[in-house]
Amino acid sequence: MKSSFAIFFIVLLIAGCATDTVVENVRIDSNVLLTLKEEISNDGRKFVLEAETDSNYNCSNYSIAYQYQKNGNVIDVNFTHIIEPSTCATGIGPAKAKVNLGSLLPGNYTIQFLVNESVMQAPLIISNEEFKILDSSRAWIELVNPVLNRIPENGIWGHVGFSSDSFVVKQVEPFFDSLKILGAQEYDFVPGEYTYFEVDSSGAIHTYEEPGTENVRSFAYIFNDDIQKLRDLIKWYGKNSPLSIALFTTKGDAFYTWQLGAEP
Repeated sequence: MKSSFAIFFIVLLIAGCATDTVVENVRIDSNVLLTLKEEISNDGRKFVLEAETDSNYNCSNYSIAYQYQKNGNVIDVNFTHIIEPSTCATGIGPAKAKVNLGSLLPGNYTIQFLVNESVMQAPLIISNEEFKILDSSRAWIELVNPVLNRIPENGIWGHVGFSSDSFVVKQVEPFFDSLKILGAQEYDFVPGEYTYFEVDSSGAIHTYEEPGTENVRSFAYIFNDDIQKLRDLIKWYGKNSPLSIALFTTKGDAFYTWQLGAEP
């Protein structure tokens, strides 16, 4: 089975140890937990599998070596062993790997995972709305989120951090009014995970990257107009308001009041 993999990648988490070399290969001795994610950047969208062991190691920079091959609509991922670094990063933590499957078109795929001779083969269904693996676990393998929702094209999301001071609180709603005046439109997000935020059963948005402020309001909309308008809005608030705002787009933009407000 292992000889069928034509491409071999060893993923080494550097974690501040750029000169690390492998001193020992260790058998995988606990379940490998797999999390589905879709990374969005200026380069587009990439489907990613984040893997980590269920058990912790005595250094925080252990990693998992793997082999990966894609042949047509068949994807094989073989997690082979644990890589122990020569220099130990302080702290304990799981061994990790990040498998970048690239930009996969909508369609039906077969994905196969191998850990310690245990195989999990399952359908991977990709649509414009979600990634879905129709299986969740085997010996040594566990999917944390078999379904991952996708942020629709021209989606924007973010959060507003603010104190409880009445003067500051009064500025929150006008910001959302300004977004909508510029063209932000409500969207019926299905409850679930969207890599960068989560939608609960009530429809409320909760971003994973939030400021350390007393209060936070997260948001997600569709925006089909000129992105520069959003940048200008966040810059204005950065210069004229105590609100701490972060806004992201499916084009890979990231706008922060504390950065744009410092510009001339």
